Amino acid sequence: MSVVTDLEKLLTEERALLLAGDYAGLDGLIERKSKLEQRLAEKKPDLPVEAYERLTQKAKHNEALLEAAQRGLHSAMSQ
Repeated sequence: MSVVTDLEKLLTEERALLLAGDYAGLDGLIERKSKLEQRLAEKKPDLPVEAYERLTQKAKHNEALLEAAQRGLHSAMSQ
């Protein structure tokens, strides 16, 4: 599989965990995600622009979900 495909699958898995509220499951993705990001950085010049933009969009969406979850947890803890 290509690094793009692998990273897309991981980002989809990450999104599912975030939407399910399975934050403990995210721990298992950290090392895999880091390795894939390193591979992507090495291949970035060879990536089609569309693939890079698609990955960036998925990552930004997941980041927004994570930030919303963090805000919710902080709010719940402060009450």
